[in-house]
Parts: sequence; C-alpha cells; structure tokens
Amino acid sequence: AYDLLAKFYYHGAFLEHSYHEAFINYKKSADLGYVPAHNSVAFMYRKGLWTERHISRAEEYYRKAIQLGSIDSIDTLGSMLYQFGNKERAVEILKESKTEKPFIYKLLGDAYDYSSCENPDYEAIATYYKKASVLGSTDAIHRLATVYFYGHMGKDFNQSAELYKQSAKAGNMSSQYMLGWQYERGLGVQENVDKALYWFENAALQVEPYAHLELGNLLMIINL
Repeated sequence: AYDLLAKFYYHGAFLEHSYHEAFINYKKSADLGYVPAHNSVAFMYRKGLWTERHISRAEEYYRKAIQLGSIDSIDTLGSMLYQFGNKERAVEILKESKTEKPFIYKLLGDAYDYSSCENPDYEAIATYYKKASVLGSTDAIHRLATVYFYGHMGKDFNQSAELYKQSAKAGNMSSQYMLGWQYERGLGVQENVDKALYWFENAALQVEPYAHLELGNLLMIINL
C-alpha cells in the first residue's frame, strides 16, 4: 500500500504531485522489505529528488535490493558507480551481473579501457567489447575496432576496417570517420578515394568533429 501511495504522489496521479510524500512512502515500503521500493528510494537519492543527492545512500538501498534478490539492481548500481567515477567498484559489481545486456558488457570494456592503470588488460577489454558487439552495440563494435587499429593486441588494420564498416553501416559517426580514413590511406582495405569521400560525408552530416576537416582536405587534393 505504501508503494502504491508513493507512486501516486510521485506521478501526481489521483493525488497532488509531491516528491516529499513519495520519498516518505517509498521508504516505509522499503522498511517493510518490498524490493522495488528499495530501488525507488535509491533512485531518488541518486537523482536528488526532494532529498539531497546522496550517492552512498543510493548505493546502500541498491545493495539491499540486491540482497533481496533484485537482479536488475546489480546493473543499476554498477552503472551508477561508473557514472560517478568509481570504476573499480563498478567493475566489481558489474561482473556479478546476471543479465545479457550489451550496455553492461560495454561499460565493463570501457571501465578497463579508461582505467588509470599503467597496463590495461586489453584481452579483457576485447572480450567485453566482443560480447557487447554480438548483442548489437555499435559503440562496442567501434571501440573493439579501435583496439585493433591502435595495435593494443597487435595492429590489425584488416580487422579494424571490417569492424568499423559494421559500425559505420549502423550509423556510428566515429566509425564512419575512421573507415573513411582507412580508405583514404589504404589501411586494411584497397585505397579508394570515392569510398573515403562517402564515409567522410556521412560522418560530417552527423557533425563528427574531424570529418569536415578531412573531407575538405581530400576535396582540395582531388581538385588540385
């Protein structure tokens, strides 16, 4: 009953909208052991709705929800910790995820990729990006291509071009730019100015930061 009442206050349905009353009733419901209410209290702490933003309290409630069997709370807690800069704890939590969500694997790959350690574990990075890629994350495909492009596990322009192509066709502007760059220079693909122009133009239409520059330079060279 408390949870339903909280929802009415939160959404302003049947009752006057009030984050204050929603927060109070969600907490009462959580105190009675209702799992979704733990997530709702955590969310309000996380967003600072009525209460001040309080990440540690949000984490506390997410962890209670996890202890009570909420599988999705693992993903939410890990994502929150990553968002607020605690990547090591985010990895620790997300490794326990029971869901097959592409954004979770991508977050794990990102957490390793952008960690502050001197020797990133690129095998782990590639593994997580591959899992996210299989589940349809074009961003993960792009990041995996970049691992091969820069030679973090041995430079492989053929592999990076193939992966950039997959992501570019799905609309990823960064992959469109990089694929154009590889076509312009013949890296992993046969040099092809028309295809380079095509992908630079596509990236430029999406306002990719460097695509206009590359496109302009290439057109200037062609017109010399």
